[in-house]
Amino acid sequence: MTTLSEKYKAILDTRFREYRDAIRERMETNGQVATGKTKRSVVERTSSSGAKLVGAPYITTLRDGVRPGAFPPISAITEWMRAKGISGLNPYAVRTNLLKQGSRLHRGADPRFSKPTDTLNLDELKVAAEIARDINQANANEVKGVFADSEKIKIQVL
Repeated sequence: MTTLSEKYKAILDTRFREYRDAIRERMETNGQVATGKTKRSVVERTSSSGAKLVGAPYITTLRDGVRPGAFPPISAITEWMRAKGISGLNPYAVRTNLLKQGSRLHRGADPRFSKPTDTLNLDELKVAAEIARDINQANANEVKGVFADSEKIKIQVL
């Protein structure tokens, strides 16, 4: 297995923290934060072999909604209702409705979103280009340092 140098790992650390923050910010902007648990679950993991973003197993509900037949725990529904300031509803009735119909987002009936939402989207080509540009810049800076005394060598990163 190829391992990353500390320089490249640092670049991935920085970029993936930015991507994590962008997803967390979109959750806030889209009004998809109740208790904050899902938002806090989005973390970056970098190692000597690469980097990835991970989140709670149910995070895709922010993109697709809750499908019919899902059986969310009453404790999660109660906690969500409390965080959203929803009172006067029976959490068992909410779960039964989700079980039968799925969420409004899943049905395409949530007026805030088209489905799927953009909450979890990262443009993979843009991510790759940003990381490649960072690596190229770091390499160019390193080479510039080696040849700092030479007037004949000019390095430009596009």
